[in-house]
Amino acid sequence: MKGPESKNPDGRPSTSAWQRQFPIDTAEEAKQTRRQFVAGAAVAGGAMACGQLGLQLVAPAATAGQLTEYGPLDVAAADDLGPGDALLFHFPDEHTPCLLIRTAEGIVAYTQKCTHLACPVVPDVEKGTLNCPCHKGAFSLSDGMPLAGPPRTGLSEVVMEQRNGRLVATGIRTPPAG
Repeated sequence: MKGPESKNPDGRPSTSAWQRQFPIDTAEEAKQTRRQFVAGAAVAGGAMACGQLGLQLVAPAATAGQLTEYGPLDVAAADDLGPGDALLFHFPDEHTPCLLIRTAEGIVAYTQKCTHLACPVVPDVEKGTLNCPCHKGAFSLSDGMPLAGPPRTGLSEVVMEQRNGRLVATGIRTPPAG
């Protein structure tokens, strides 16, 4: 199948090899100016940027404080953790590391990934913090909210229940947006 014959702007047939291999119908090309193309691309880019901004503003607000329940996961015996002890487990799937920590006040559990760049947080029960070594971030051990560093959003809380002397994970509560 042969395309339309390329023509020079003055209407003469093209003689160069590349113009014969890649014919351009100059009459069709002239239907949209470069300025029109750039304006259309700018409008499309602006619309995409506005859509992304809208998603960034709406998505966190829609899930903040929301509890998502999962099938229960038996994590440990309640007596296995002494004051100041921490236990790593995965919930709701094997890709989500979580920390179960016994403080002087009781049991707390959070997802282990820092909300800044997903580095693993490390508990410091004596100071009452969960620390991110990557960028010196810190979260409160009592509520998972950021205390220092670049994180602006708190850690998600893993909802724990005590059933027949066992600690069972049942859901994840997302933190309010920071």
